[in-house]
Amino acid sequence: MNNISEPFNSAGEQLDARGWLCPQPVIAVRRWLQQAAVGQRLHLVITDPHGTVDIAALCARTSHHLVCCEQVDEPQPTEWHILIESALQAPE
Repeated sequence: MNNISEPFNSAGEQLDARGWLCPQPVIAVRRWLQQAAVGQRLHLVITDPHGTVDIAALCARTSHHLVCCEQVDEPQPTEWHILIESALQAPE
């Protein structure tokens, strides 16, 4: 995954959701957040443009951090790289 900025290098895990349509990426991120430790980062790659809005809304509703979101136009199709940081410890 080239052409993305430095913050994505700090992600501990990566989820390749290219080709997935809503709500699949949101469900996968929600599951990841439920098991993630505080401060853990996920680099999510999606091709569904509506997914950026959905992931931002999920982070806002659940108090997790959407660190950054970048659009990458090469290679085709357009990809969005989203960096999410877990802010809450999942209940035990």
